[in-house]
Amino acid sequence: GKQLKLKLEPDGTFVSATGMANESAFESGAGEFAMAIAEVFPRLPGEAVSVGTTWTEPVDIPDPNRDFIGETVYTVIGFKEKYGIRCVEVSSVTDFEFEGRASQGNDVWLMTGSGSGTGEMLISIEEGNIVYATSDTSLSLRAEGAAVASAAASGVVNMGVTSSSVIELL
Repeated sequence: GKQLKLKLEPDGTFVSATGMANESAFESGAGEFAMAIAEVFPRLPGEAVSVGTTWTEPVDIPDPNRDFIGETVYTVIGFKEKYGIRCVEVSSVTDFEFEGRASQGNDVWLMTGSGSGTGEMLISIEEGNIVYATSDTSLSLRAEGAAVASAAASGVVNMGVTSSSVIELL
């Protein structure tokens, strides 16, 4: 029941979000949230595209606790109509690495990791918004820190995460 307000640059770059719990974390730019927003509002080229047009955008995530380095390569693979809306069909491939820290209570975890993702999207030719998109992302990370609150010894956690998403115009 809350309203979420997003601030984006004209090219679709995520700037900030307000209207959520823990708003200060989102306003300073939570990395995972910014990555999700980038899937909904991809950065588009300023010129006309045709089948085979490719452009690359850096993975540029405003997160105060982690540094993300990587890129997304977009390729126009066709033109389709969905729900009576003329669309350009675009595939994407993303690769990134990250390092930084996360806090849980008084515990601090130092993290490193990498990830990759693939997706396809239909973007409205007239409006420039996503009509339909799918994506699969996987990442692996290594975290070192206190395993429980106020533990004197540190621990190491290795983790793999896979996520799939579908975005559809309602």
